[in-house]
Amino acid sequence: MCRKATVAPLLYVELTSGSGRLRTLRALPHDRSHPTMKSALFVDFDNVYSGLRKLDPAVAERFGRQPAEWIGWLTDELGLPEGLDEAQARTRRRLLVRRVYLNPQVYQRFRPSFNHAGFEIVDCPSMTSEGKTSTDIHMVLDMVELLQHPVHYDEFIVFSADADFTPVLRKLRRWD
Repeated sequence: MCRKATVAPLLYVELTSGSGRLRTLRALPHDRSHPTMKSALFVDFDNVYSGLRKLDPAVAERFGRQPAEWIGWLTDELGLPEGLDEAQARTRRRLLVRRVYLNPQVYQRFRPSFNHAGFEIVDCPSMTSEGKTSTDIHMVLDMVELLQHPVHYDEFIVFSADADFTPVLRKLRRWD
């Protein structure tokens, strides 16, 4: 069972080691003169970390220890979805929701980094002897819950290498 611990168009991002470098964060204040794309970020930490670790253990460690770096890339450098008009092209991505789902029994050491980066941390301990967690269903329920929220989210960003999220991503696309 996962436990939430409150702490300080559609996009699916697949993380790979590539050059093995993450870009540094440029702290930019929220600029109200430009429209914003209201985004919700969901990170399946166990899945992403273990996938990166197979490719490059150093990159996996940076992903876990320095989330502010890849958040900077996500908000400041990753392009917005195609098909925006001229006014929308000046839009900035704003992460209104930042949730990371992790197994505290295995990845406790990364909690402070995500806490410092402004994430809500959802603890998803192992439920079986094989180490399976209920992360997937909790992420899906949280995404569906946001569809009922008074705030309209323009974008849902899911960090995972798990194909189990394909149906919910299709559902989110149809919702708009």
